[in-house]
Amino acid sequence: MTEPAESSNGSESKPERALPVVYHPTVKPAAIWLGITLVVGLVVVGTLLGSPDLLGDPELTQIVTWVVAIVLLLVVLRLVVTMYVLRRTAYRITRSSLHREYELFYRHWEREVPLRQIRGLELSRTRIQTLLGYGDLVFLTGGTNQSLGFIRFDNVGNADRIKAIVHGLVAED
Repeated sequence: MTEPAESSNGSESKPERALPVVYHPTVKPAAIWLGITLVVGLVVVGTLLGSPDLLGDPELTQIVTWVVAIVLLLVVLRLVVTMYVLRRTAYRITRSSLHREYELFYRHWEREVPLRQIRGLELSRTRIQTLLGYGDLVFLTGGTNQSLGFIRFDNVGNADRIKAIVHGLVAED
């Protein structure tokens, strides 16, 4: 993860004073899943190709090999796209709102949630994120059917620090 870009005011003890803060998600958990997927998928395909009679009928083994290869390709493609989107994503915390934005193939996407609408927070970590020290934060909003619903910060380091900063800002508001 790239460290947050903070404006420096000389006060390390109060990070919420140095706003806006920009965080960039990491691709490490997705890269690890990509590696695991490739290793397992290639071992399965290699085993099936090396033993055509493994499933009893060589034609059945060939069909299963193609199915596994296609599923492997789709999962790898999805993980690569996820990594690309994460590399193009930025999360920004200001005194009045939270922002998530990214650009993908010349298209800009941005979501902003005012801090006064934040009603809850969800912090989750997969096993790999826990091992690497990252997490996903979901900030929930209240309101009517036209509410924004939530804003999500995926694969961020120092998730507990971000949570504390946002809690402090919401309490000030």
